Amino acid sequence: MVTFSAVLAGVIANPPPTAFADDPSNEDQVFFAELEHEGLHPDYAKQICGSAKCESLRDLLVQEGHAVCSALSGAPRLVPISVIAHLQVTPAEAHGVITAARHAYCPQSPDPYTKTA
Repeated sequence: MVTFSAVLAGVIANPPPTAFADDPSNEDQVFFAELEHEGLHPDYAKQICGSAKCESLRDLLVQEGHAVCSALSGAPRLVPISVIAHLQVTPAEAHGVITAARHAYCPQSPDPYTKTA
């Protein structure tokens, strides 16, 4: 299985996609733009295959972005570890994905990297 880090590291910087067959939401477009802003340049068309099915990296990232927001409401401190494990990314890449997800899908959610007293 190709890791997410390898996909991110091995691609030429492409702009985020502007049109898809399933017409992504404005939130998804913000998410893609935020990923770029965070320095992540995934190959959105790349197929990632698991034991049951294959999905585009774009769809996988959108799912993970929404999962990040759900998890931030319950256990924000565990979110970075979860993203690292699920996407097989570095801590810096996980931070970028989490930041992009928060900005696009749940700006009111807590930042798992901010310490609270």
